[in-house]
Amino acid sequence: GEANQQMFTTIFRAYKEIKPQGKIEALEEILSYNLGVPAREVWPSFDSLLEAILPRKPLKAYGMREEEITLFTDSVIKNQQRLLKNNYVSLSREQMIAIYTELY
Repeated sequence: GEANQQMFTTIFRAYKEIKPQGKIEALEEILSYNLGVPAREVWPSFDSLLEAILPRKPLKAYGMREEEITLFTDSVIKNQQRLLKNNYVSLSREQMIAIYTELY
């Protein structure tokens, strides 16, 4: 759960940037209704909710070193294809590195 919480909203914001129209809009509509905020505020509001439950720590707090970001990305690409194939949109290696760098 904690690992999912670390990545969840950051990845969904990346999805929204890459493909703003589509199923993500339906998810945002549901979250907007349940969080009581406009759709444009869904991800920051959801972040705040998750932070209240379990504060997010940077990846370096788990022992990751900055130079390991690309190694981690490559490992995910090589070993997590079952999960990556189910992404809302495909993320390039560079986009994944940017996400992990943001979370570092």
